[in-house]
Amino acid sequence: MSGTTTCIEFRNAVGAEPARRDPVLLRHRLECRGCGEFARGIEQLDRSLAGALAVPVPEGLAHRVVLRATADAERRPLRRLALTAVAALALVAVGALLGRGWQQDPLPLGAAVLAHAHHEPQSWQVGAVPVASTQLQGVLDRGEVRLLDAARLGPVSYAHSCRFRGRQVPHLVVQSAAGPAMVLLLPGERLAAEQRFAEDGLRGLLIPVEDGSIAIVAAEGAALEAVRQRVTSAVQLGI
Repeated sequence: MSGTTTCIEFRNAVGAEPARRDPVLLRHRLECRGCGEFARGIEQLDRSLAGALAVPVPEGLAHRVVLRATADAERRPLRRLALTAVAALALVAVGALLGRGWQQDPLPLGAAVLAHAHHEPQSWQVGAVPVASTQLQGVLDRGEVRLLDAARLGPVSYAHSCRFRGRQVPHLVVQSAAGPAMVLLLPGERLAAEQRFAEDGLRGLLIPVEDGSIAIVAAEGAALEAVRQRVTSAVQLGI
């Protein structure tokens, strides 16, 4: 790795190998608060998964299972069925542990929003053609969001339902005269107060609303404020 790294390169490297300790990565982690929080979250998740999978196996268990499965030929079908049921239950239990671990996003909400923005660069297109109204409505319906005024919301050039912190949420890109802004509509993500954040050339805003919050990210402060006024008055979280 070269002498410097970007936030995206850092997160890709740490996400793929949480224990990696390259000097360049360590320096970036110390200098970038957002990436430091990201790395700590990934390490916490890695430890949780390791703990969930670290189930001690009694000595000789495999040998005893084989002996029992092959004894008493006339009772073999019944024993085989029992062993299959036990194995299926074990798989279900491990799957539940893993699923619960992945759904618990360790990142602060602002850092998770920025990470999501970086992972979908194809959506950031200035002046892109608006999506069809039926597509926009379908995305909002799946995310339990009501569109109050399509004209006030303005042109939406990207509308998809994305997995975010364990649930499907509407991910929009709203166009403005100052540039595009990404909007995540987050039912259930309640905040005590408005939050602002910035990283790697992007500015972000978290707005508490009834039944959740709205996240807006843009490269320009003017776009952030313009889209803020339109989105907060055009949608309602919770159908």
